[in-house]
Amino acid sequence: MRYVFSLALVIAAVAACDGGPTEPRTVTDDRGLAVRLASREVRKPANVSMLFQVTTSAGKPVPGLTVEDFTIYENDEPISRFEAARAIVPKPGKFVSRAVLVLDLSGSVLNAGSLPALKDAARSFITATLPASGGSDADAGIWWFDGAAELHQLSGFSNNRTALLAAIDKIAPGLSKDVSTNLNGAVINAVALAADKSAEDKRRGLISSNAVVIFTDGTDRAARRTDQEALNAVAKNKADVSVYTIGLGSEIRESSLRAIGIDGFVSARGVTELSGAFSAVGASIRAEANSYYLLEYCSPKRAGTNTVKVEVAREALSGSLATTFSAAGFGGGCTVPAS
Repeated sequence: MRYVFSLALVIAAVAACDGGPTEPRTVTDDRGLAVRLASREVRKPANVSMLFQVTTSAGKPVPGLTVEDFTIYENDEPISRFEAARAIVPKPGKFVSRAVLVLDLSGSVLNAGSLPALKDAARSFITATLPASGGSDADAGIWWFDGAAELHQLSGFSNNRTALLAAIDKIAPGLSKDVSTNLNGAVINAVALAADKSAEDKRRGLISSNAVVIFTDGTDRAARRTDQEALNAVAKNKADVSVYTIGLGSEIRESSLRAIGIDGFVSARGVTELSGAFSAVGASIRAEANSYYLLEYCSPKRAGTNTVKVEVAREALSGSLATTFSAAGFGGGCTVPAS
């Protein structure tokens, strides 16, 4: 969706301010790239930082941008790099990418020889999703389901890749006591779990990207919850929770999994394709996380309410974000963290 507002109106709206703190007011211009502000921070001596996401107009994440891809304007005047040091800085303490991996361990998976390939695929997902070095800006948790009403926890949220891989190693044929498949219930419970974490993040002032990944080799057999209830849960929380589905074999109902996986569905025709399917979804989640940028620069302004515009360009596409800030009390001595 394209949002274009008049920058003049924004300036006029804050013109009466006396230079004190102001609420951020945003103006976006989408010319193939959408720049969405997540948070803005201003601190002395003259630091301005903005956490934002860059996607295509169609909503596809745009990772891999560098500070050279962004141009900064203050009050519509471009700022020279010699006047204002700037960097894309790490996001710990401000942003987290979280994945809820949910595995179907009903009888058809545990008893059909698929388990070794599924465990390898789950390892591929964790490897693709979490950096080897850990870090506080990404974590994942693993749950599984069978015919029971609730999800079973295999490993709670962690940024420790080694611990999560060790939990996957413990999956064994005797783990489940119910051969049925409560797929709809698993979707509802997993989305609720991710939505609760998103709400908790907001209370803590943390920006987060939360994804649910559901794997199954069949359809709902338990009939504890309806297809429509599962779809309603996904739709209700789509602003805060991304949902991906992975289906294995010929017994899945592809139309249902596509409807649930509003952010992506991958089909594996056989067990040899499972690792690739899980890796692809993991890569999509990392791309989503890496499309968030924390840009910080040193403002040359020393007073007043000002506008800052960040413009990004890649090939023939571009987009921009403008917001307001107060430079009251700004002075010399500003530095930015290393990228």
